Amino acid sequence: MPRTLAEKPRAADRDAMAELVAAARGCFARDGVRRTRMAAVAQEAGMVRQTVYTFVSSREELIELALAARMRELIPAIEARIGADHATVTDAFVDTFAAMAAIVREDPEFNEYAGALGLARALRFLTGAAAPHDVVMEIVRPHYDRAVAEDVLVPGITLADVAFWARSVLAPLTFRADVDDAELRRVLRKFALPALVRTGA
Repeated sequence: MPRTLAEKPRAADRDAMAELVAAARGCFARDGVRRTRMAAVAQEAGMVRQTVYTFVSSREELIELALAARMRELIPAIEARIGADHATVTDAFVDTFAAMAAIVREDPEFNEYAGALGLARALRFLTGAAAPHDVVMEIVRPHYDRAVAEDVLVPGITLADVAFWARSVLAPLTFRADVDDAELRRVLRKFALPALVRTGA
């Protein structure tokens, strides 16, 4: 039975899974995501086609894994755009979420994968899967820790809550053509961040 994204691979399978995803990304880069067939990915990975299906249940799941790998690679670019000096926790969160949206919008590989999945499936993955959650937690952790130290979070908010909230709010806004950086920042300050950070923080 194929493994789902929610299940972590056994230690013995991790290298093979990483090789499979790398092979898929190589094929996607060379031939385009929509033209790549599972047989080509299997050949690139040095596997028989049936072996690929012991790791993933479908071509779409393989694209999701490639998307997750690309998200992790974008962390340094996001962190570089965020900067370090923020007068308030709210400023830090706004800059962080705006940087995440901007980098994702600008990245051709991310957008090719998301486009191949289709908007509905891409949003389900970004808002519901474990891999994007882990990436977002890593990015927001320094600002969450600052918010805890300054005691400005809405009571009961955990790091996992912040990551869940960020994915649920940010992913749909990121894909909207009518929401530019200025509008995203306005919406975050006015409507969204008060769910996480106390007013004035």
